[in-house]
Amino acid sequence: MIVLQDLSQKLIKNSNQRRILSLVRQAKKTTKAEIAKCLKLSIPTVTSNITLLEEAGFLRQSEGADSTGGRPPAVIEFLGDSYYSVGTEIKWESTDIIITDLNYCCVARQELAVGLKAGMGSVIQAMEDWLERSIAALQLPAEKILGVGFSLHGIVDEESLCIKFPFADRWFDFSRYKNRLKWPVFLENEANLGAKAELEIGLAAREAHDIVFLSINQGVGAGVVISDHLYKGRSSGAGEFGHTVVQNQGRRCRCGMLGCWEAYVSVPALEESYPGGRRPAAEIFESYERGEAAAVRHVDEYIHFLGLGIRNIMLILDPDYIIIGGEMSLYAHLFQDKLSSVLQESLRPIHPLRHILRISGLKQEASLLGAAMLPLESVFNLNNRIL
Repeated sequence: MIVLQDLSQKLIKNSNQRRILSLVRQAKKTTKAEIAKCLKLSIPTVTSNITLLEEAGFLRQSEGADSTGGRPPAVIEFLGDSYYSVGTEIKWESTDIIITDLNYCCVARQELAVGLKAGMGSVIQAMEDWLERSIAALQLPAEKILGVGFSLHGIVDEESLCIKFPFADRWFDFSRYKNRLKWPVFLENEANLGAKAELEIGLAAREAHDIVFLSINQGVGAGVVISDHLYKGRSSGAGEFGHTVVQNQGRRCRCGMLGCWEAYVSVPALEESYPGGRRPAAEIFESYERGEAAAVRHVDEYIHFLGLGIRNIMLILDPDYIIIGGEMSLYAHLFQDKLSSVLQESLRPIHPLRHILRISGLKQEASLLGAAMLPLESVFNLNNRIL
């Protein structure tokens, strides 16, 4: 994750404050004694840090309920609407943008009719205009926005502030735009952000510790979580499974190579390879659901190639779940059972049989919500969950 500036550092001064705030946020309401016990801190340390967090507006203290054992302990309450965060996912022809509170609840959302095709400058200008209108409508002071997280479909270089988009043959320098917005700016790959969202508020938050979030959109990428930590690799390029080869001398991928998995299972690959000419994914799956022969054959072939790649991921990483996200999550319920059967049959000789496929409950919003989480990571002590 790239942080171009960090407002939260001014609001939260030390790691104990972050630990306390994260604990109270999870509990919603608690007491100083419970905080001290859980975090192994002294009561004076807890008291002084809670005072500072209360002054910053994150927490509120109130008198506890009456009890027969003397004066009741003060209740420490998390204020989810004390600050806000902005998340944006920039795509080729459009940009999704959202404002959330500290509990990741959406207070405003919009799809802007401008994307990378129009240029990053145009995207930033459209974002500025929308944010100005939305913040005024919500009557939010600008200082209540902790930052803006960007979800980007490419590899993010954390040292140079450059992005390698899959459709371009050169790196894009984001640093020239870092001062256009009045808030701290955070950058991350979209599949990694989908995995972050699943880890924090999705399936993995409740049921798993090792997941692969498979983002199937215009391209195919994956966010890999190992022991509750996002794995990014040495050069932040981990999870580019879309460019593993599933067909020798196969279809040409937009990266220039032949036979990449993305060339068979991305949404455009599904649409453009339809017999007789390109057909939108929504129409293909409507026909598939009705049992039309051409659509069934086409989707079955798609399932075959999707299964090849997922099988490879399973054998390499053996996660608790592989979660299908992105645009394909809108349709995956129609072929989930068939895909699971294909996987179980192909894995039967060498791997214990279990149901690992899940469809993201966050659907297409996972990456966008993950972007809104970026400014909050240092607030809630979450940026230590990266390998």
